[in-house]
Amino acid sequence: MDFQHHDLPDDEIRRLAGLYGPLGAAVRELIDAAIRTEVDDDTIRAATTQISDIAATLRTTQIDGAFGVRYNSNGSGMAWGNAVIGLSNGVAPPLTLTYPPEGGSAAEFTLGAPYEGPPGCVHGGISMMVLDAILGSAAARDEQAAYTGTITVRFLRPTFLFTPLKATA
Repeated sequence: MDFQHHDLPDDEIRRLAGLYGPLGAAVRELIDAAIRTEVDDDTIRAATTQISDIAATLRTTQIDGAFGVRYNSNGSGMAWGNAVIGLSNGVAPPLTLTYPPEGGSAAEFTLGAPYEGPPGCVHGGISMMVLDAILGSAAARDEQAAYTGTITVRFLRPTFLFTPLKATA
């Protein structure tokens, strides 16, 4: 599929989301498994070969550069490479932004091992990355991108891994 040069209909975007979303989720699972595994050396070597083979297969046809955000003529967007909300980005935290009728944005999510900073806690930079995405999303109107200009935060206590979290803006 050539994302850069086609005005994809909404139903095709939904179909592709159903394809790429599970791929991103599987990569997130792989990252978590790689961090926490304690399998034997031969299993690690075999998995490394398999993962390298899969990456080579996926690279046989790929876009040049970053995915960015793409919109079709109906305004349906695809920010699938985004580091926070990227549907097919395996390093993106497992969160989905929602947009309450009263305005703003919200997300409920749980951060696991790939997002660790201090032992057992979410890295502060990850917390800020998520906050930045939620603030920017809340400020966006009518498909007009909005960016967080400044964030000043004083961390008062840790955010623990594997704990359900909720963020709203």
